[in-house]
Amino acid sequence: MTDSGIVTVGSGASFTTAQNNADIDLGTLAVTGTVTLNATGVTGNAAVVNASALDLGTSAVGGTLTATATTGNLTQSGSLNVGGSASFTTEANPADILPADFANSIAGPVSFSQGSGDLRDVAFRNISPTATFPTLPLGLRNLSLIYNNAAIVLPALTLTRNANLTGTTIAQTGALDVSGSNSSITATQGAVVLTDSGNRFQGGPASLDLSGASVDIFISSAVGSDDSDALDQVTSTGFFTLRTSDNSSYGLLNGIGEFNLTSGDLARFNVGTFNPVATGAGAITVGTGLPLDWNVPNIQNLTLTNFYRDWE
Repeated sequence: MTDSGIVTVGSGASFTTAQNNADIDLGTLAVTGTVTLNATGVTGNAAVVNASALDLGTSAVGGTLTATATTGNLTQSGSLNVGGSASFTTEANPADILPADFANSIAGPVSFSQGSGDLRDVAFRNISPTATFPTLPLGLRNLSLIYNNAAIVLPALTLTRNANLTGTTIAQTGALDVSGSNSSITATQGAVVLTDSGNRFQGGPASLDLSGASVDIFISSAVGSDDSDALDQVTSTGFFTLRTSDNSSYGLLNGIGEFNLTSGDLARFNVGTFNPVATGAGAITVGTGLPLDWNVPNIQNLTLTNFYRDWE
């Protein structure tokens, strides 16, 4: 199925191939409503370019999906089931690509690009167990990824605002630099391991939440930096390992506690059980490790056990 001129539709449009492994190739659409695509067979591909914003409806493509919005955002009104790879592009300046509200299943690699425009925000959900980290342009503002059945492995990544990431586990191969004030990183079935020494969380106090079966993170603690009190809430049924390289003392859990670490410290806590602790400054007595006196101005609901310091 192809087009040889502009296809103008004042509402939604649906395109389906009747033959197995046939393609949909529509490069001059002008559809104001939802676009639905159905191409069966493992080599049944679909490619669409819409003259304005592009809203994708519930679609099934056995091969690859290529979708381009020329003058607006790229969104969706239904789930996408793609057997191969998927590519999403917006040419607008600025624009967002936001297919995160539905349970998409895309088996192959996924890419987001900005063409000649300026892509600000990407939000994407993929329930495929073969999902991998997408290809992204530089200069993103916000990134939201939800991988229900796959791990998220972060490359080197810089965001001018927030990272909201959910995967079965979370790991990295490069440094994460986030400047927003409302980020969250969640592992639903395993560990959060973000130990690159270049990690920066510059959103200011209480700007980062972490959750996983265990949490192991490196956070810069440069004196006067916005990283120094970035952590807000940490939820872990196992160990919480906090790594830093700076010689200063600083408050790493704003509103929960103040960690006084020095160069080379490895602070590790088993926080599987939370019990109330009276609000106010005082001492925390560690259950089965060394007792430690901290200045804790606003502590609530925190029990620490098996604390130790590993002087490296």
